Amino acid sequence: MSMKDLIRITRTVRRYRQVVRKLEGHFGPTTRLDEIDREKAAKFKAKLAKTLEPTTVAKNLAVAKLLFGELVDQERIGRNPFAKIRTY
Repeated sequence: MSMKDLIRITRTVRRYRQVVRKLEGHFGPTTRLDEIDREKAAKFKAKLAKTLEPTTVAKNLAVAKLLFGELVDQERIGRNPFAKIRTY
């Protein structure tokens, strides 16, 4: 592993944390993850689109899809609400 790899990993972790904070800010800290449906995910995207550039919205949604996909894989939630939300 090189320093370049370490920097890339650090940036990735930072991005994931930013997205988790945005999700928490939008849905609230006490919302159960299995209560977030596709409609709520679409509203999250719309909120992001009001203040962020399209590329940044897409990156944030890609991370949300990945995180919720992992929760599905771990059988913590039944379906990924971000799975069919377009990132563009």
